Parts: sequence; structure tokens; C-alpha cells
Amino acid sequence: TVVSEEIMHNLDTCEVTVVGDELNGDHESLEVDLAQIQQRALEMSSSNVGMVITGVNTMANYEQVLHLIRYRNWHTEALFDRKFKLVCSELNGRYISNEFKVEVWLTTRCY
Repeated sequence: TVVSEEIMHNLDTCEVTVVGDELNGDHESLEVDLAQIQQRALEMSSSNVGMVITGVNTMANYEQVLHLIRYRNWHTEALFDRKFKLVCSELNGRYISNEFKVEVWLTTRCY
């Protein structure tokens, strides 16, 4: 029989930051369900440049929380796209991931 051994890595920080102009707090935000973060024993801080999630935890738990992050824009006429980058680390920043870049295209909903 073949035994596969998976190396378990725990992350300690993931940062989602804006590429380009800072978020305009009057009509833009990054949001996440704080109860979901606290349920996984993580902490979150945010500013006009992005969001930082901290706490030693599994990659799976970080992935679940990252899927919950939402970008909100209440004034889409002023902006057509937004770029973000994600960087995570483990062992207090000793190991840092490659940047993962995401581009959000904004559309106006007509009801």
C-alpha cells in the first residue's frame, strides 16, 4: 500500500489590499461576516487600503473566510473596475505566498 503524507501548513496572516487608488469610504468597502471570522478564532482589521485577517489557523479555514469577503460599491458610475491582491504568510512572515491578483468589473443593475 502507498501511504501519502500531506504536509499541514498553518497560515498566520492574509492581506487583501487594493491595487491603485485607496477605497473611497463614502461609497466603497470590503466586507466579511465577523461571526465567521470569530468562529474560526481569527481576527480582522480593515482600512481604506484593504483588509488583514490574522491568527494561526489552517489553510482550509483561511480559504473559507477569504471566500466570504465581498467588495461593495454604491456609486458604480465613478468606477468601472477595481483590482486587489492577496498575500498570505506563515511562521510570522517567514514564508510569504506569491501575490494572487483579482480584478473586479463593475456593472450597473437595472431593475
